[in-house]
Amino acid sequence: MFSTKLDPVVGHVMRSSIFCKSLLLALIIGFLLSLLSEDLYKFLAIRVHGLLPPNFHVWTVVTYGLVERNIVCLVWSVCSVHLASTLLEPVWGPIELLRFLAIVQVATALIIPTLCFSVYVIFYKDEELLFRSAFAGFTAFDGAIFVAIKQFLPDSVLLATPMGRIKNCHLPMIALIVVSVLAVCQIIGFSVPLMVMVGESVAWIYLRFYQRHSNGNKGDMSEHFTWASFFPSYLQPLASAVSNPIYAFLLRMKVCQPAIRHVDFNQLHSVSVVLPDAETQDAERRRQKALRDLTERLNRQKTETSEWPDMDEGEGGGRSETARAHITPQHGSPVSFASDEMRHSVSDYADASVADGKKPLLVLEDSS
Repeated sequence: MFSTKLDPVVGHVMRSSIFCKSLLLALIIGFLLSLLSEDLYKFLAIRVHGLLPPNFHVWTVVTYGLVERNIVCLVWSVCSVHLASTLLEPVWGPIELLRFLAIVQVATALIIPTLCFSVYVIFYKDEELLFRSAFAGFTAFDGAIFVAIKQFLPDSVLLATPMGRIKNCHLPMIALIVVSVLAVCQIIGFSVPLMVMVGESVAWIYLRFYQRHSNGNKGDMSEHFTWASFFPSYLQPLASAVSNPIYAFLLRMKVCQPAIRHVDFNQLHSVSVVLPDAETQDAERRRQKALRDLTERLNRQKTETSEWPDMDEGEGGGRSETARAHITPQHGSPVSFASDEMRHSVSDYADASVADGKKPLLVLEDSS
């Protein structure tokens, strides 16, 4: 029975790409070797003094991600690699995914020892922090995968709860909170939350400002992918107040580039203007979401009307007191719906179409 439950998992792994299979195999082998040999673990993991002269253990910048001694982190890493192979690799391609992995892992391997050494020099001389603390594992890339999913599918609902809906855009913050709680409970090491936080930050910087796309654009300046969007809605104004001055300073230092608006002058005779790519993507997401909600509500309304008789007219033959929303197609007679909720869905769809410069297929009218 146990083998039967594992069949879908094995099937997914066997159908995955060579990149995914190789990475999973390397993680499992590194986990086993880390448990079998303490000396090998120390040789492959990052230690702050190991990167400093005269040691220069530069190979640990690459190998530290392949050694892991915590089974919880290993399971998370395996799931993250599977998500990357399923969601990101078909869109990015193996080369871009490998580049993303390398940037996150190498940058994390350089940033964390630098932070630890700065704390050692400025605040307190803790020899354990400098000589004994080891950083290893794939959790920096695990957090980075959630950032990429937030960028790619921000509005997909993972779980609906009485307190609200959990979406893909909430994954990076949820991951950081969960690993922090697990570290406090001593289930995982205290280095894991630091690695996740650095990995998510590096991933956001790369995807926001530097990743090149097939259409020639660089980065993603969408509103749903701002730094403040990683925080709950009531904290986003405060986060924006902190991030905006930093972004303005980086622009002056020419570390980042401002968003560029493209206008297609070849199409000016038809008064067609190409809006910024980020705004076009946002409008397309809103239109697709509104259309999906409208379809679900139409199906639900159809089910309800099939179970109950039509009560449009009262006993005296008069019209119902409920105001109806009329949907007037471009060519044809009005179609009425009694649900205000359905009317709002149609309105959202039309507004999203207009925001993207497209003529809406539906026009709303109120009957007298």
